[in-house]
Amino acid sequence: MHIKFAIGAMTLALGMALAPTAQASTKTTTLSGAELEQLENLSGDLGSLLNSARAQKGAAPVRRVSVLNQVAARHAADMQRRGVLSHRGSDGSTVMRRVKRAGYCARLVSENVAQGWPNDAAVFQGWMASSGHRKNNLNKRMQHYGFARAGDFHVLVFARPC
Repeated sequence: MHIKFAIGAMTLALGMALAPTAQASTKTTTLSGAELEQLENLSGDLGSLLNSARAQKGAAPVRRVSVLNQVAARHAADMQRRGVLSHRGSDGSTVMRRVKRAGYCARLVSENVAQGWPNDAAVFQGWMASSGHRKNNLNKRMQHYGFARAGDFHVLVFARPC
């Protein structure tokens, strides 16, 4: 089985792109049967895992909000429809543009995307093993998040409101 995640998680502030931590590219990992079975057996609500990891690093919990869930869901469905893992929407939109278009006033946003993970706990573990994604997960400035998946495409959006 192949698992993909975007390298260089995107962070945007006030509608301006900040330099990503790495070039946006895709890394593919091939797992053995035993590794895949271990990932499939992981369990846990992504929000609980996220806030537990944040607490261990001294970051306040983030609250899941429906508008960010909708942004994540639309982007996951868009990627699934195109069969492309990307931080850019099919219309060229960035995560900041998608968040603002949904009516959320954001000062800062970031996004993690992934493809191919068998469950929420496994994708979270994968993001925590990637420095750019881990940085997004533990960013102390973020206050809200939304999460969704479409098929095997996963999207986690973070935001700090205006």
